[in-house]
Amino acid sequence: MSYHVTILRTQGGDLKPILSAEIKATVVSIPRLGIRETLNGCLEISLLENGHQKALLIWKNGEIWTKNPDRETLQVMLDLAERLKARVRGDELETYRTPEEIYKHPDDRVLIEASRKNVKQLIRKPKYKMWLLNGAILGGFILLGLLASYLSR
Repeated sequence: MSYHVTILRTQGGDLKPILSAEIKATVVSIPRLGIRETLNGCLEISLLENGHQKALLIWKNGEIWTKNPDRETLQVMLDLAERLKARVRGDELETYRTPEEIYKHPDDRVLIEASRKNVKQLIRKPKYKMWLLNGAILGGFILLGLLASYLSR
């Protein structure tokens, strides 16, 4: 399973798209990055090491993302985010200050609360189903006991 990390820009809880023109202008100012536009209108930003692609970032729908970034890629994303007046956020709604330090961003409060509610519901449903299943099994044993008692007379 892959872990996505995204560069995004929010203001007051609202998503503010990062424009392709902003990215193009910013990427050319960072020597280790290359950029190309794909046929479907996305941008591919390559982190280059010794002339070879080390990591790939994708810009689509106003956000830049990658999967399973290492520490160095996270640092490049943080540098890029700073220049774009954006931030770096992981799949678990954690925002990165550094590759090692995370925090919960105030703009994500609503998403974090919704996520907590979903987790509680996911936990509650199996417990409820298990209770019903256990009740049905116990009821079945009681009925079998009553039937056996009736037949043994």
